[in-house]
Amino acid sequence: MFVFFFFFFLVDIFYIFFLFVSQEDSQRYYSWRSFGPGDKHTQDLWVDLDSVHQGPVRVHAILSNTHRQASRVALTFDFLFYGHQVRQITIATGGFIFTGEITHRMLTATQYIAPLMANFDPSFSKNSTVRYLDNGDIFVVQWDKVRLKDRETEGAFTFQTVLCHNGTIFFSYKDVPLPVEKINSTEHPVKVGLSDAFMALLSSPQSPDAKRQTIYEYHRVEIDTTKIVNSSAFEFTPLPTCLQHNSCEQCIQSNLTSGCGWCNTLQRCSTGIDRYRQEWLDYSCTEEVWTTSHQICIKMVLNQNGTAAVASAKCICSLSRLSGALTIDFDKLSDKCSKFFERILPTTHLPKLTLHMNLINYILWLQIRFCTHLYSQQITQEIQTLDFI
Repeated sequence: MFVFFFFFFLVDIFYIFFLFVSQEDSQRYYSWRSFGPGDKHTQDLWVDLDSVHQGPVRVHAILSNTHRQASRVALTFDFLFYGHQVRQITIATGGFIFTGEITHRMLTATQYIAPLMANFDPSFSKNSTVRYLDNGDIFVVQWDKVRLKDRETEGAFTFQTVLCHNGTIFFSYKDVPLPVEKINSTEHPVKVGLSDAFMALLSSPQSPDAKRQTIYEYHRVEIDTTKIVNSSAFEFTPLPTCLQHNSCEQCIQSNLTSGCGWCNTLQRCSTGIDRYRQEWLDYSCTEEVWTTSHQICIKMVLNQNGTAAVASAKCICSLSRLSGALTIDFDKLSDKCSKFFERILPTTHLPKLTLHMNLINYILWLQIRFCTHLYSQQITQEIQTLDFI
């Protein structure tokens, strides 16, 4: 088990944090709702760790007896967080979970699940504990009877967060002796909600030749902290993301998501703003990406000589700009695709042709070169009329 202090760099990297999210975009990844003391759902969301039916509950001995520390714990299931599969999390004494892969001294800045991030000191009392449970379906962390550093007389806080295998997150509060708005944030940030970020290796403005790792916070979910009282709860439901689409067609045609683009090189659907940002940049996906249903997705196989050929009886659906051209063998095309080409080509039953495709204002230009003799022609066709498989 890995335990570390917040005060030290574990990775010698220079970090800068930027927040990209706007208020209008606050529910792009999660929808949430709150439940008050009189709501029956509040009681249902609280996981009683003292019940023998819940499974093995572990008291974290180190976190229960220290201040400003964190420990990494492996999950028994893949937890969906902002569309990413997370298998390890870091529990902090300060009332939050860090979900990032690389640990550093700025854990409170981003990539967190925070039911109540504050300057809690479990070492103040032997009755204060940090407990957790993993039964394969849910992972629960409970900060039990913890007190604020240098404000111990204000009372003990008891609250928990539940991570479900389907990505749903619950915050539940049993005892909140002090309004969140009155908790001092001078020595430790006070936050409630969710946050995620990506890392990218960028050039330094002072030294263009020098690269530095930079963390960009691209989204944050903040809630109304005035609703956090005794016997209250919050439920966060994950919304569909571009990362869940496994094909080009799903990526650009799905009504469940927006702003998605298909990178044929990576075979990945994304907005380009997620934890895979570095790969998106390294493979020039920003230049290659197809983003709308008016564009055509491609399925192809690259040959050793740099050309691309149809590998199965399917119509071609897109073209990577990295390949430059796509060679089509009519014998390998389905009947539906062949009929389409017969409609737009001056000559039918051609053995092969090479297509150079560019999208200009939603117009598809096909520059055709026949293998048997030099011949070229440009065909303009409205993309909306194309009927690909």
